[in-house]
Amino acid sequence: MMTYEQDAKTLHLPWPFTGREDELELVRRSIAAGRPGIVVTGPAGVGKTRLVTEAVRGTDCVRTAGSPESRDIPFAAFAHLLPESVTLHRALKVLSGVRLLLVDDAHWLDDASAALVHQLAVHGRTRLVVVATDGAPAPGAVSRLWTGELLPRLALRPLPPQETAQLAAAGAGRPLEPLTVRRLHGLCRGDLRLLRDLLGAVREDGLLTRVPGTDEWAWRGPVPVTPAV
Repeated sequence: MMTYEQDAKTLHLPWPFTGREDELELVRRSIAAGRPGIVVTGPAGVGKTRLVTEAVRGTDCVRTAGSPESRDIPFAAFAHLLPESVTLHRALKVLSGVRLLLVDDAHWLDDASAALVHQLAVHGRTRLVVVATDGAPAPGAVSRLWTGELLPRLALRPLPPQETAQLAAAGAGRPLEPLTVRRLHGLCRGDLRLLRDLLGAVREDGLLTRVPGTDEWAWRGPVPVTPAV
């Protein structure tokens, strides 16, 4: 009998999960027993991985991910789960005991791994959470997961200003005044990684100042120039 360990790559971010309550509930419902799973797509940095990581937290989930460096290596994304030399048929048998599989960066899967994910969806014994980035060329076997209606698709949109304010305040550890929130929202345009890096640089440079007579803090200085930003 084969056993699987949860991937240690699960995100442990310094910011709490904020907003996306409806989307989180949708993903959780989609991976409940008897459901096939879900595909989550959206722009880079919008929070897809963070969302699905939160959704599978506490479950017996096996995780894998595509990478641009290994797109030409067959079954590279599943190397930690499969024997060194394996066929698609054999790979399906080996993974038959996996009940929940998270596939991150699916647009970077090698063709063999993409075919394996597609066949897992066809067979329907494994619940799948598949994450792909909009605008990135994806293997046909991946895009057919939703165009062929094997899995429902959640197209994740950028956080609206109100939820951006909640997230920024949580990241800053203090309430931010509306003008600062609008500035952050306008600069980041939904890229939550940039929001985190930008707000971190603002704090590190001491650019947050308290608004007199309130509990709110403001950023009035220049945009910090750092490698991350």
